[in-house]
Amino acid sequence: MKFNRVFLIYIFIFAALLLFSYYLASKTKNFELLWGRIKKEHRPIYLISVLLCAIAFILFLYYVFIKSDFTQEQITIIFTLCLLIIFLSKFWTLFSFQYLDNKKPFWKYATQFILLLIPITIITLLYNVYKINDKKELSVLKLFVMAGLLYFFLHTFFLDFILWSRNFF
Repeated sequence: MKFNRVFLIYIFIFAALLLFSYYLASKTKNFELLWGRIKKEHRPIYLISVLLCAIAFILFLYYVFIKSDFTQEQITIIFTLCLLIIFLSKFWTLFSFQYLDNKKPFWKYATQFILLLIPITIITLLYNVYKINDKKELSVLKLFVMAGLLYFFLHTFFLDFILWSRNFF
């Protein structure tokens, strides 16, 4: 079964809305505070890493788009995990701004919990890609997709969940 193109369109729309919301957040007075104690000279590392994660996610979507023998269960799982990554990625910024506004511990722990759920969701997505049976001609692409998702996981776990949390709170 082919992955429904409508699902891919939804994923692209929600991902674009997420990026647009980040752009809008960058225009707020509190945006600079989201960097916490991360030094200005280290910020380009984060930005380059985010760009690599975006490329990895686009490569993953391309792989999903060209692959044609999914089970219905695989389609449901992949679609759900993609939307979960996108929605969770939006919530950490909302929760972070709430924390900046009132410094309540709830928002701190909610933000950290969301930042932990994102890499867990990504590693779950990686595992589900690993389980997909591929035709031989897709195996190299699948390896690149898996490497990209692994990098995405490492970024969200180490740079976002651990380092960013340590420097923000």
